[in-house]
Amino acid sequence: EALFHSIPEYLESFSDFPREKARECARGVLAEIFYRAQSRGSPSAMDMSQALGAQESMAKIAPTALERRNFPILLRAILNETGAILRACEGNINVLSATENWASLIRDAALRAGSYNQSPDPVLRALIDGMESGL
Repeated sequence: EALFHSIPEYLESFSDFPREKARECARGVLAEIFYRAQSRGSPSAMDMSQALGAQESMAKIAPTALERRNFPILLRAILNETGAILRACEGNINVLSATENWASLIRDAALRAGSYNQSPDPVLRALIDGMESGL
């Protein structure tokens, strides 16, 4: 008997995009952001990358992650990983500021893909660019 903590978690149990795959994709997205930000000398990116355990660019997004029905799962996974980074970097004001901005960008991406029916691929690209520029 499976125990679910939320309706989205229950609905995800029927998906061909399991939570662990979403988490892996989310970590890849964040690693790509950190890699790009570190390349231009962002000190916050280094702290956040270490909290994530990312060593280099790992942006490998499963094609199923960009399907409309799975894209909200990916966005939730990115938000969850962002929360884990925030907890790991507790007290770092730059990380706090970046993650607050990121939460807003993720909500906007969800709105654009869900309510405005924009394609997940360009929405994700814009999200990555916005998150990277905030570091």
